[in-house]
Amino acid sequence: MMSIPASVRHRNSGAQYPGPSSRLFGGSSHAIIGGGHRIATFPTMVDGASAHMHLLHRVYAGLTFSAAIAKWSGGNNINSYLRVIESRTRWTRHDYVTKQLIETPDMAIELCKAMAWHEAGREYPMTDAQWVEAHEQFVTVIGGGSVPIDRVAPVPQTAPLEMAKTHLGERRIPGPDTNPFIEKLFIEVGSPLRGDDHSYCAVGAGAMLKRTGFAYIEGEAGQLARNYLKYGHALDEPEEGCLVIFWRVKPNSWQGHVAFVESWTATTLTIVGFNQSGAVTRMTVPRTGSRSQVLGYRRPVPNVRPVSEVVKEESVGQKTVGILGLLGTIYYTCKGWVLYAVDSIAAVVGFLPEAASEASRATAPVRELGDTVPAIVPILSFIVLITLGIGLYRSVKRLRPNSGALTKPPYETDIEPEADAVDMFDAPLPEKRPRRKVSRKTDRDKKPARKSSTRRKAA
Repeated sequence: MMSIPASVRHRNSGAQYPGPSSRLFGGSSHAIIGGGHRIATFPTMVDGASAHMHLLHRVYAGLTFSAAIAKWSGGNNINSYLRVIESRTRWTRHDYVTKQLIETPDMAIELCKAMAWHEAGREYPMTDAQWVEAHEQFVTVIGGGSVPIDRVAPVPQTAPLEMAKTHLGERRIPGPDTNPFIEKLFIEVGSPLRGDDHSYCAVGAGAMLKRTGFAYIEGEAGQLARNYLKYGHALDEPEEGCLVIFWRVKPNSWQGHVAFVESWTATTLTIVGFNQSGAVTRMTVPRTGSRSQVLGYRRPVPNVRPVSEVVKEESVGQKTVGILGLLGTIYYTCKGWVLYAVDSIAAVVGFLPEAASEASRATAPVRELGDTVPAIVPILSFIVLITLGIGLYRSVKRLRPNSGALTKPPYETDIEPEADAVDMFDAPLPEKRPRRKVSRKTDRDKKPARKSSTRRKAA
């Protein structure tokens, strides 16, 4: 498989360094790539393209294309870079980059697409609509506005994808036998189903997530692909290792498919998934256009930590100490009141007068201490106690022992199944044709064609 170019991995169409332009559009982190060069990492490709335009507008306006590309590339492959621009745009190396050019949508997009092609070595995987959105963001910022930035750390999670790739080729066993690998997938995610004759794309994805330390959907809910639309971090565009969820049969049906994204172009996705034609396969499907069945992309999220780590949390420890201290305060504050109440009841009723008199003498010092404490103190202590108790309960519940399963998202699974239908994920794999036997006879070994015995009659 072809590796993903750095400009695509980092959502950076111009492969630009980190700096003021990149920070305006969420490029607050960077990586080191070949040759020790730094490359800014953006939350989305749209953000990266906006920063690309902003940098051209801020620093490169007024230069010829030849001088601009020499500066942009750091002196590397200048001629090949310029040839790409000249072959893919309306300009030559002697023309000038101007602010008006970058502020004009069709011209800015034309130039940035050509530069992105050179940086990636192929068509950059952004749709025309995304390029337009990027230019609109750029214009908003140079006009003094700001744009909302996805602040989720843009770090692709590829471990589940890599795990899935190790199982390429696993498939259903025809007839009554069952592939034990597929059956184990159902067991791993807590599904009651067994055997390999059930749809297993979602349980396969869930098992890969679980094995690599990520959260997953367990039980019967983990059998339905569309439930992963409510999982993890939502993404506006694909990234390596993310989950992609498709509709099947029709967009508003309950049926779906889920797989891992391996690579993508502006119009296609290459995915690795389970139960694709009954097997674990790699396939390329439409990403955009009328034939696309994509519903959304989700980034895997880490597993929930076990409670043995949670009790060491500073907040939980503080809440526990606070509760114990308040219990002691309330006890010593209210002890005198309780004993005084018992003493008073005994005196009024007249039972055991000697015992009542003794209790009165014994509790006198405690009652005196209680009298010095304002009545509001125990009331406030109770309020603080209840608040801390609720906080402690929520902390422990949020970080409870868990295998990583997500059990309570708002699933929608009450739609009746449609009639049987076949789509691109169900298409049978091409059967292997038997090899054609090639005769070893040479032309000279072949018998000459038999001549017709019919002769022409003489006239």
